Amino acid sequence: MPINISDVLEVLFPYIVFLYIIDSIILVSRNHIFFTTFLGNKFSIKKEGFTLAGLSPLGQSIASDNFPIHITEKGVYYLREKISFQHLLYDPELFSFIAYENIFSLEVIGKTLKINGTINIANFSSHTSANKHKDLVIHIKDSKPFQYSKIMNDHFFRIYDFEAVKELKESCSKELFELKFFSSFLFINTFIMIPIFLYSGTTFNFSILLIYMLILYIILIIYVIIRIGKFISLKIDSLVFY
Repeated sequence: MPINISDVLEVLFPYIVFLYIIDSIILVSRNHIFFTTFLGNKFSIKKEGFTLAGLSPLGQSIASDNFPIHITEKGVYYLREKISFQHLLYDPELFSFIAYENIFSLEVIGKTLKINGTINIANFSSHTSANKHKDLVIHIKDSKPFQYSKIMNDHFFRIYDFEAVKELKESCSKELFELKFFSSFLFINTFIMIPIFLYSGTTFNFSILLIYMLILYIILIIYVIIRIGKFISLKIDSLVFY
């Protein structure tokens, strides 16, 4: 007895939808702020925990470090241990303060910055991030007080340069345009065309559609292999955040 492709798809399609949704679930860690948009225009902030991202091929998601330390001209504000950002992102009550003159030692172990051997700042997203903050604190502490302002201004201008971030975003959008284009076609075929023909009772040759989708999927894979590696190598030096 020949296999009817439409019958197979009718059984498998709910599982395809389920797997697609599962694949779109991500875990936002406590040391990140996650910005996401469904249609690529208005972003919303997702806090720590599980959230959906990438349901739409037009959507965008950006993960940013949620620094557990704020360096000022007078000293360092640091997030107390085991505190998460479930409410206000930067509630002053969640932070403690230590002046530069009271800092005698700094050490990085993994993703944790230790101050004076007793204060553990453990919410950095990476070892590199913790090291860079340690270097900045040491640089300020070893400088003259009248130099603090210039050091801080140079630091914040570099990492919070809005125009540089905007240019990087526009450049990324151009580089990934083809990926979004092919992904949109694949999404429309999978979640719009197939269910329309499948559940409307219309006679349709699904073999042609499936072959077309397979070719499109192969094109996507080839594109990712060729372009993404080159894209990352070109853009990694342009990133101003750590």
